[in-house]
Amino acid sequence: MSNSIEQPEKIKGNLYLLPIIVILSILPLIVKLHEYKAKLINKPWFYADDTVSDFFLYFKSLIFIIICTILIFIMIYQYYKYRKTFKFTTIFIPLVAYAILALISSILSKYSYFSFHGIYEQLESIFVILGYCLVTYYTYLVVNSEDQIRFIFKWWQYGIAILCLISFTQFLGIDFFASDIGKKFILPTKYWNQLDSIHFNFEKNTVYATLYNPNYVGFYAALVAPIFLIQSFFSKTLKERIIQLAFFFALLLAMFGSGSRNGFICIAISLIFILVIFRNYLFKNWKVLCIGILVIAIAFIATNAVTHNLFINRLKEITNIKSEVKPLSKILTNKDNVQITYNNNNLYIKMNKNALDSVPFILKDDSGNELKYHQDTTTKIFIIDDTRFANLPIKIQTLDKSYVFTVTIDNRDWTFTNYTKDGTYFYYNRFGKLDKIIKPESAVFTNYESIAGRGYIWSRTIPLLKDHIILGSGADTFSLAFPQQDYVGLYNNGFGDQVLTKPHSMYLQIGVQTGVVSLLCFLAFYLMYFISSIGLYFNHKFDTYMSQVGVGIFIGTIAYMISGIANDSTITVAPTFWVLIGLGISINHGIKKKKVLN
Repeated sequence: MSNSIEQPEKIKGNLYLLPIIVILSILPLIVKLHEYKAKLINKPWFYADDTVSDFFLYFKSLIFIIICTILIFIMIYQYYKYRKTFKFTTIFIPLVAYAILALISSILSKYSYFSFHGIYEQLESIFVILGYCLVTYYTYLVVNSEDQIRFIFKWWQYGIAILCLISFTQFLGIDFFASDIGKKFILPTKYWNQLDSIHFNFEKNTVYATLYNPNYVGFYAALVAPIFLIQSFFSKTLKERIIQLAFFFALLLAMFGSGSRNGFICIAISLIFILVIFRNYLFKNWKVLCIGILVIAIAFIATNAVTHNLFINRLKEITNIKSEVKPLSKILTNKDNVQITYNNNNLYIKMNKNALDSVPFILKDDSGNELKYHQDTTTKIFIIDDTRFANLPIKIQTLDKSYVFTVTIDNRDWTFTNYTKDGTYFYYNRFGKLDKIIKPESAVFTNYESIAGRGYIWSRTIPLLKDHIILGSGADTFSLAFPQQDYVGLYNNGFGDQVLTKPHSMYLQIGVQTGVVSLLCFLAFYLMYFISSIGLYFNHKFDTYMSQVGVGIFIGTIAYMISGIANDSTITVAPTFWVLIGLGISINHGIKKKKVLN
């Protein structure tokens, strides 16, 4: 069912390309303060203040949805003007299935409000996800010629140049957004009298550009940089080659400055694909290849020196794979007691209703043996006589007019009470809210939670997939599906002061939010594009501009998909990917059609 429906009359002029140009050139650059209610105040694991600030996501999301709405009207206009249906190929079947499953998951989700409005620190609602699918098809539909691609790329380069310039200032430690002019640019006028108190929490010389997170800079660079490198191979003039290489190295510098090890690995993999696909060209021009490798090595060494070995240190973390078992492995707030598992020994603490009683606690071990304890007359702290728990001191206090007891474990205080409505035990968390502590399921990365800085999140996310085979928890609801009450796991892995809003894996993100079946549909969509591209480009002559752009997009999307293993889909980078893959499908279709005609 490759080309079952005819294309309408060719859309003339560049007007219909403007939405694509805005998505590629302007959308990633948008940075503006927006304050809003997260509507998560009722969640005990969320911050005490429900008012949050956003600079990088809200307006990107809003403008993207507006653009997608415009695309719908354009397509409706074209349909009624030409009275013909649009072209369609089988590659879009799994994409449509993905969109439908995402929509159904969101409608049926118990968190549907957030699916349709977006959630804190993500703002990738179902409208955004459907928009991704729409812009892919729209790009495929309207871009049909070399002139159109050149027009799009010309304006896209302006946007990339601005992004790279901002990245360069951040790399040099003179961040534009840290200046008074930069702050006035992104803040409402009511904040102009307090500019000194407003700043982003990024280390000096760290590149985050306009993409919210340094990791997303690497994500973006991995997607885009290969396109410009490949364009440099076929530049007809020295000026053109210098421009293309300048973009490549500017993106490479931004990636190095961000410290994104994921971006580095994915660009390295994309270079391997380039070596394989362009093997004949590169071996013939081996001197150019050697110079390129040398320049990349110098850029790496220089940027690593400026960032005080940040990059090398982050790469070392990946290779530091070892099993770790923390002394504190579990805390449970049960109905009748608090259970603490420390060095594989279980301690059960039950506080008497009259906490000032001469026997304020009943302490037991796993065998049900009652444990003796004494009180330090000076500090008023209770010390357990059993050597297994001697370093777990307990203190009674009053909090919110109720008695609580605090157990100090490895210099960290854990406060509990049974002075609650139902009389069961609760934990006072870091936000001063009462909550239960749970021990969630863990898989694959159990005891290897430190791997790549993501092992803990992955280990707790993977078990969620079995509950979301057909339908997910709903678009943009990962933070609600994730076991945020795993306070021990969060603490042990350095997330004790955070609310986890993303799985740090696009594939786990899709699998949990819109379902495993939708994830398979997404993968099938890309696999079809991958197979088509490999067949076209592996032995291609690359004698046309279309094929040169097409193979660049193909390799860029490979890097994006690999990067997605350890990066999330985000409104800062994903729209560029979806436009490019729509463009790649259109180019592949055109090349195949030309081959058939010849």
